[in-house]
Amino acid sequence: MLFVGFAVSSVHAQFEADTTENLNISELEELEWMMDTCYKIFKRKRFSEMRIVYPSFKTYKKFIDKSMAGDQSDITQYTMYNYFWNRLRLQHTKLMKKALKSKLDWKTSTLDSIDFKHSYEEKTEFAYVTWYIKAKNKKYIIKATCLKMDNKWFVMDELKYIGVFRPKKAKQKK
Repeated sequence: MLFVGFAVSSVHAQFEADTTENLNISELEELEWMMDTCYKIFKRKRFSEMRIVYPSFKTYKKFIDKSMAGDQSDITQYTMYNYFWNRLRLQHTKLMKKALKSKLDWKTSTLDSIDFKHSYEEKTEFAYVTWYIKAKNKKYIIKATCLKMDNKWFVMDELKYIGVFRPKKAKQKK
């Protein structure tokens, strides 16, 4: 019974948090702005800043209410919302560890380019984003899946450090 009381108070607290300015950023309507902001967040290595590019519970709830998941209780919806946030946190942690291991120097890095592919599934718009980051004469690759909710773009899943970019060598003619 204590868990239910805690979950209900957490849901109420999240609804209050949704009224803050930083969770209602109109620039998130532009995929390019969101992708550029993500690179800046990666560069600062602070996962807490990912809140800017992660939907509020209010936005998430509005989005899933249009799907079969909308039939779930508020507590279940909030639990899933937190599950996705924590999964993103773990993905970010792995990304940072792998980048450190491959000696990506964030301080001297620059955003070389961004590639993305749109996809639609059952009226839902996705973007598969790839960041190419240049540092010390190497290019590093990071990928993520972004989702459009309430006409705004958010990072939702598959946040991964892919590794050092190695261009394919042209085949030699015999």
